[in-house]
Amino acid sequence: MTERMAIQPTDGLQCGQRVAADVLGLDRRVLLPAGTIIDQRHLMLLRAWGIPEIDVGEPTRQMTGVDPALVRQAEAEVRMVFRNLDLRDPFLKELARHCALRRLKQLMHGSGCAG
Repeated sequence: MTERMAIQPTDGLQCGQRVAADVLGLDRRVLLPAGTIIDQRHLMLLRAWGIPEIDVGEPTRQMTGVDPALVRQAEAEVRMVFRNLDLRDPFLKELARHCALRRLKQLMHGSGCAG
């Protein structure tokens, strides 16, 4: 089983956090490799490169206590809806993330409909 991603906005990063997945630029070039420990220089570079968020691989506070099966279900449903789109596009990636969070909230509150 793969480790769950914890996507964090660049503005919320702190020195000392570890990059969990390669940070790629728009040209798909690796800007920061996985395992990098973030320092002040990295924070400035991420902002300069226009990177909105990265995977730090740590559990997020919002997800504490959430049934992992519901998370998987929400993610699978959103992947199905977005299956023909390029989720490397930063806008589409963010849209898919918001849709998955919205669907997770619906599932947690007993809403069976996806709309």
